[in-house]
Amino acid sequence: MSDAKPIPPARVAAQAGDKSYVPDWDPGQNALTGQPPQVVPVMNRPLDVGAPVMVEGLTIRPAKLMDAPEARNTMSRIINDMLVWIEDFPHDLVGEGAHVLKVFQDLKARRFARVMAAQHDQDIEPDAIDKARFKPGP
Repeated sequence: MSDAKPIPPARVAAQAGDKSYVPDWDPGQNALTGQPPQVVPVMNRPLDVGAPVMVEGLTIRPAKLMDAPEARNTMSRIINDMLVWIEDFPHDLVGEGAHVLKVFQDLKARRFARVMAAQHDQDIEPDAIDKARFKPGP
């Protein structure tokens, strides 16, 4: 038998009504990088972290607080999640919502075209998405 330490619980329950309780949550480590996960529970975050993004009870740190690889990885995950989420969107939208939905529908169509072209050994002309570049200002 090994002398491995027992794994502590991820969360320790508080007494109901105890407003002084501060959650002690251990996010563990990513198996590949050995680093803590990039997304942590809201209850472990300060209340004001520069307008964090809320996703199903999780907080994503603002990009300005991440290094470049972490920010790019987080952006990719957000885009992929959004592409799944908009699948067959069943409601009417106007204004910004309609525009954002259209942008993601165009991204999804472009990805599909790229996959089909690759499967048939065809080239696909670069479009505005392929040519897009972003350089932060001073």
